[in-house]
Amino acid sequence: MPPGKAPLRTLALGLLLALGGALLASAQNPPHVERSAPRATIALDIAWAHVTVEYGRPSTRGRAIFGQELPFDRVWRLGADEATRLTTTASLSIGGVEVPGGSYSLFVIPRSHTWTVIVNRIAHLWGAWNWNPAQDLGRVELAIETLETPIDTLTLNLAPQAEREKEGSLTIAWERSQITVPLRVLGDPPAPPPPPDTKAPPPH
Repeated sequence: MPPGKAPLRTLALGLLLALGGALLASAQNPPHVERSAPRATIALDIAWAHVTVEYGRPSTRGRAIFGQELPFDRVWRLGADEATRLTTTASLSIGGVEVPGGSYSLFVIPRSHTWTVIVNRIAHLWGAWNWNPAQDLGRVELAIETLETPIDTLTLNLAPQAEREKEGSLTIAWERSQITVPLRVLGDPPAPPPPPDTKAPPPH
């Protein structure tokens, strides 16, 4: 092999690998894409768990959404821009899906009478086109409640369950559709820290 060929090939291979990695990263969170909707963060303390949900809030702007802009039976990021992200400091049951403490993305498959809510292990994703079902932690199918007054802007809300310290709910409402996802803290509360040692140090 002529001198200099091997280093050039190694350099070219390294550049291709770097380019591939950059393209993959930009597919997950494209740095050049501007957000199309405002972001919102909601939070709730349930027993010893602190739960937050961050999502993009698109508006109908006169459009028909479900079954039109968002086709039925297709995975939706549950908002605009980045996939909706849920973070919990303690293990939760989300509609019956056991979710350890941590951060996750939420997706929805809308249908005419039910929605399927998906909890996915990959917390930071842009859109739904690189959603990987192999990373799904679980799914729950919930019936739709039809609202009398339409909701123009996608609205998520966290609320406690009255008289049930370890339970709460996540409601998702847009247009005339609403679902309620039950939440429940799992396990036992963390042990309290030990009391400080107040003994005087021994004399020297």
